[in-house]
Amino acid sequence: MGRVARALARHHREATLARRQHRQALALVESPLGQDVVVLDHGSAAVYCIPDGRRSRRGKIIVTRGAADHLTARQLELVLRHERVHLAARHDRLVQRSLALAEALPLLPFFGVAHQEIADLAEMHADDGIGTEDGPELASALLQLAVMTPSRVPSGALAATGGATLARARRLVQPQPPLRRMTTGLIVAAIVGTSAAPALLTAYSGGESGFTHACCSRPALFS
Repeated sequence: MGRVARALARHHREATLARRQHRQALALVESPLGQDVVVLDHGSAAVYCIPDGRRSRRGKIIVTRGAADHLTARQLELVLRHERVHLAARHDRLVQRSLALAEALPLLPFFGVAHQEIADLAEMHADDGIGTEDGPELASALLQLAVMTPSRVPSGALAATGGATLARARRLVQPQPPLRRMTTGLIVAAIVGTSAAPALLTAYSGGESGFTHACCSRPALFS
Protein backbone atom coordinates (compact mmCIF):
# COMPACT_ATOMS: atom_id res chain seq x y z
CA MET A 1 0.00 0.00 0.00
CA GLY A 2 2.91 2.33 0.68
CA ARG A 3 4.36 1.71 -2.79
CA VAL A 4 0.98 2.35 -4.39
CA ALA A 5 0.40 5.55 -2.40
CA ARG A 6 3.84 6.91 -3.33
CA ALA A 7 3.34 6.03 -7.00
CA LEU A 8 -0.08 7.71 -7.10
CA ALA A 9 1.27 10.85 -5.42
CA ARG A 10 4.29 11.00 -7.73
CA HIS A 11 2.22 10.58 -10.90
CA HIS A 12 -0.26 13.22 -9.79
CA ARG A 13 2.53 15.66 -8.95
CA GLU A 14 4.40 15.07 -12.23
CA ALA A 15 1.24 15.32 -14.35
CA THR A 16 0.12 18.51 -12.60
CA LEU A 17 3.54 20.10 -13.12
CA ALA A 18 3.74 19.02 -16.77
CA ARG A 19 0.28 20.38 -17.53
CA ARG A 20 1.04 23.70 -15.83
CA GLN A 21 4.32 24.13 -17.71
CA HIS A 22 2.69 23.18 -21.00
CA ARG A 23 -0.16 25.67 -20.50
CA GLN A 24 2.36 28.41 -19.72
CA ALA A 25 4.32 27.62 -22.87
CA LEU A 26 1.14 27.50 -24.97
CA ALA A 27 0.09 30.93 -23.72
CA LEU A 28 3.07 32.41 -25.61
CA VAL A 29 2.37 30.83 -29.01
CA GLU A 30 -1.24 29.64 -29.13
CA SER A 31 -3.95 31.05 -31.40
CA PRO A 32 -7.57 30.67 -30.22
CA LEU A 33 -9.84 28.63 -32.47
CA GLY A 34 -12.86 28.44 -30.20
CA GLN A 35 -13.96 28.69 -26.60
CA ASP A 36 -11.86 25.71 -25.48
CA VAL A 37 -9.67 25.09 -28.55
CA VAL A 38 -6.31 26.61 -29.47
CA VAL A 39 -4.05 26.10 -32.48
CA LEU A 40 -0.35 25.41 -32.01
CA ASP A 41 1.81 26.45 -34.95
CA HIS A 42 3.62 23.15 -35.40
CA GLY A 43 4.04 21.05 -38.53
CA SER A 44 3.37 17.68 -36.88
CA ALA A 45 -0.17 16.37 -36.49
CA ALA A 46 -1.72 16.06 -33.06
CA VAL A 47 -4.96 16.77 -31.29
CA TYR A 48 -4.98 16.38 -27.52
CA CYS A 49 -6.59 17.79 -24.39
CA ILE A 50 -5.27 19.05 -21.06
CA PRO A 51 -7.68 19.14 -18.08
CA ASP A 52 -7.93 22.39 -16.13
CA GLY A 53 -7.53 20.85 -12.71
CA ARG A 54 -8.10 17.87 -10.48
CA ARG A 55 -11.82 18.49 -9.90
CA SER A 56 -12.65 20.15 -13.21
CA ARG A 57 -14.35 18.42 -16.11
CA ARG A 58 -13.23 21.14 -18.50
CA GLY A 59 -9.92 21.88 -20.10
CA LYS A 60 -8.10 23.03 -23.20
CA ILE A 61 -7.93 21.20 -26.52
CA ILE A 62 -4.78 21.72 -28.55
CA VAL A 63 -4.76 21.30 -32.34
CA THR A 64 -1.44 21.55 -34.14
CA ARG A 65 -1.26 23.40 -37.44
CA GLY A 66 -0.36 20.16 -39.21
CA ALA A 67 -3.57 18.52 -38.00
CA ALA A 68 -5.73 21.54 -38.81
CA ASP A 69 -4.37 21.71 -42.37
CA HIS A 70 -4.87 18.02 -43.17
CA LEU A 71 -8.27 17.38 -41.61
CA THR A 72 -11.53 18.54 -43.15
CA ALA A 73 -13.79 20.80 -41.11
CA ARG A 74 -16.11 17.86 -40.39
CA GLN A 75 -13.26 15.59 -39.34
CA LEU A 76 -11.83 18.23 -37.04
CA GLU A 77 -15.24 18.76 -35.46
CA LEU A 78 -15.55 15.04 -34.72
CA VAL A 79 -12.05 14.82 -33.25
CA LEU A 80 -12.83 17.81 -31.00
CA ARG A 81 -16.00 16.07 -29.79
CA HIS A 82 -13.87 13.02 -29.01
CA GLU A 83 -11.54 15.13 -26.88
CA ARG A 84 -14.44 16.80 -25.05
CA VAL A 85 -15.67 13.36 -23.98
CA HIS A 86 -12.21 12.72 -22.51
CA LEU A 87 -12.46 15.93 -20.49
CA ALA A 88 -16.03 15.36 -19.32
CA ALA A 89 -15.33 11.77 -18.23
CA ARG A 90 -11.94 12.63 -16.68
CA HIS A 91 -10.29 9.71 -18.44
CA ASP A 92 -6.90 11.13 -17.52
CA ARG A 93 -7.42 10.11 -13.90
CA LEU A 94 -8.21 6.51 -14.83
CA VAL A 95 -5.18 6.23 -17.09
CA GLN A 96 -2.81 7.87 -14.60
CA ARG A 97 -3.94 5.74 -11.67
CA SER A 98 -3.72 2.49 -13.60
CA LEU A 99 -0.21 3.45 -14.75
CA ALA A 100 0.78 4.23 -11.15
CA LEU A 101 -0.45 0.79 -10.04
CA ALA A 102 1.49 -0.91 -12.85
CA GLU A 103 4.71 0.89 -11.88
CA ALA A 104 4.21 0.36 -8.15
CA LEU A 105 3.66 -3.40 -8.56
CA PRO A 106 5.99 -4.47 -11.40
CA LEU A 107 6.08 -8.11 -10.25
CA LEU A 108 2.33 -8.43 -10.93
CA PRO A 109 1.93 -8.31 -14.75
CA PHE A 110 -1.84 -8.07 -14.37
CA PHE A 111 -1.63 -4.35 -13.57
CA GLY A 112 0.47 -3.64 -16.65
CA VAL A 113 -2.10 -5.37 -18.85
CA ALA A 114 -4.92 -3.60 -17.01
CA HIS A 115 -3.33 -0.21 -17.64
CA GLN A 116 -3.12 -0.83 -21.39
CA GLU A 117 -6.69 -2.12 -21.52
CA ILE A 118 -7.99 0.86 -19.52
CA ALA A 119 -6.21 3.28 -21.85
CA ASP A 120 -7.73 1.55 -24.89
CA LEU A 121 -11.21 1.46 -23.32
CA ALA A 122 -10.97 5.17 -22.47
CA GLU A 123 -10.32 5.92 -26.14
CA MET A 124 -13.20 3.70 -27.23
CA HIS A 125 -15.52 5.39 -24.73
CA ALA A 126 -14.58 8.76 -26.21
CA ASP A 127 -15.20 7.33 -29.69
CA ASP A 128 -18.68 6.30 -28.57
CA GLY A 129 -19.49 9.96 -27.94
CA ILE A 130 -19.73 10.26 -31.72
CA GLY A 131 -22.89 9.16 -33.50
CA THR A 132 -22.77 5.83 -35.31
CA GLU A 133 -23.38 7.53 -38.64
CA ASP A 134 -20.22 9.62 -38.14
CA GLY A 135 -18.03 6.65 -37.19
CA PRO A 136 -16.38 6.18 -40.61
CA GLU A 137 -15.52 9.88 -40.83
CA LEU A 138 -13.91 9.84 -37.38
CA ALA A 139 -12.03 6.65 -38.30
CA SER A 140 -10.63 8.38 -41.39
CA ALA A 141 -9.50 11.34 -39.27
CA LEU A 142 -7.80 9.09 -36.73
CA LEU A 143 -5.92 7.18 -39.42
CA GLN A 144 -4.75 10.41 -41.04
CA LEU A 145 -3.45 11.68 -37.71
CA ALA A 146 -1.78 8.34 -36.97
CA VAL A 147 0.19 8.15 -40.23
CA MET A 148 1.44 11.73 -40.01
CA THR A 149 4.38 12.73 -37.85
CA PRO A 150 2.95 12.72 -34.32
CA SER A 151 3.68 15.45 -31.82
CA ARG A 152 4.79 14.49 -28.31
CA VAL A 153 2.05 15.30 -25.83
CA PRO A 154 2.77 16.22 -22.20
CA SER A 155 2.22 13.94 -19.23
CA GLY A 156 -1.42 13.93 -18.15
CA ALA A 157 -2.74 14.77 -21.64
CA LEU A 158 -4.84 12.48 -23.82
CA ALA A 159 -4.27 12.40 -27.58
CA ALA A 160 -6.90 11.52 -30.16
CA THR A 161 -4.64 8.81 -31.60
CA GLY A 162 -4.07 7.10 -28.26
CA GLY A 163 -4.72 3.39 -27.80
CA ALA A 164 -5.03 0.84 -30.60
CA THR A 165 -5.85 3.20 -33.47
CA LEU A 166 -6.39 0.48 -36.11
CA ALA A 167 -8.70 -1.50 -33.85
CA ARG A 168 -10.62 1.66 -33.01
CA ALA A 169 -10.97 2.58 -36.68
CA ARG A 170 -12.26 -0.90 -37.52
CA ARG A 171 -14.74 -0.67 -34.65
CA LEU A 172 -15.97 2.74 -35.87
CA VAL A 173 -16.43 1.54 -39.45
CA GLN A 174 -18.09 -1.76 -38.51
CA PRO A 175 -19.77 -1.25 -35.13
CA GLN A 176 -20.82 -4.41 -33.33
CA PRO A 177 -24.46 -4.79 -32.23
CA PRO A 178 -24.94 -4.31 -28.48
CA LEU A 179 -25.13 -7.41 -26.30
CA ARG A 180 -28.54 -8.63 -25.28
CA ARG A 181 -29.52 -8.53 -21.62
CA MET A 182 -29.29 -12.29 -21.21
CA THR A 183 -25.79 -12.38 -22.70
CA THR A 184 -24.69 -9.49 -20.51
CA GLY A 185 -26.13 -11.23 -17.44
CA LEU A 186 -24.29 -14.46 -18.24
CA ILE A 187 -21.00 -12.59 -18.69
CA VAL A 188 -21.44 -10.74 -15.39
CA ALA A 189 -22.33 -14.00 -13.62
CA ALA A 190 -19.23 -15.69 -15.07
CA ILE A 191 -17.00 -12.82 -13.93
CA VAL A 192 -18.50 -12.82 -10.43
CA GLY A 193 -18.26 -16.60 -10.21
CA THR A 194 -14.62 -16.62 -11.32
CA SER A 195 -13.75 -13.86 -8.86
CA ALA A 196 -15.55 -15.57 -5.99
CA ALA A 197 -14.18 -19.05 -6.73
CA PRO A 198 -11.04 -18.75 -4.53
CA ALA A 199 -13.06 -17.60 -1.55
CA LEU A 200 -15.66 -20.34 -2.04
CA LEU A 201 -12.98 -23.01 -2.33
CA THR A 202 -11.31 -21.73 0.81
CA ALA A 203 -14.60 -21.78 2.72
CA TYR A 204 -15.42 -25.28 1.45
CA SER A 205 -11.97 -26.59 2.35
CA GLY A 206 -12.27 -25.12 5.82
CA GLY A 207 -15.69 -26.70 6.37
CA GLU A 208 -14.55 -30.07 5.07
CA SER A 209 -11.48 -29.93 7.28
CA GLY A 210 -13.58 -29.24 10.35
CA PHE A 211 -15.92 -32.15 9.56
CA THR A 212 -12.96 -34.54 9.19
CA HIS A 213 -11.54 -33.54 12.56
CA ALA A 214 -14.93 -34.06 14.19
CA CYS A 215 -15.22 -37.59 12.78
CA CYS A 216 -11.72 -38.45 13.80
CA SER A 217 -12.38 -37.33 17.35
CA ARG A 218 -15.42 -39.60 17.69
CA PRO A 219 -13.53 -42.78 18.72
CA ALA A 220 -11.91 -40.88 21.56
CA LEU A 221 -15.37 -40.01 22.89
CA PHE A 222 -16.48 -43.66 22.98
CA SER A 223 -13.23 -45.05 24.36
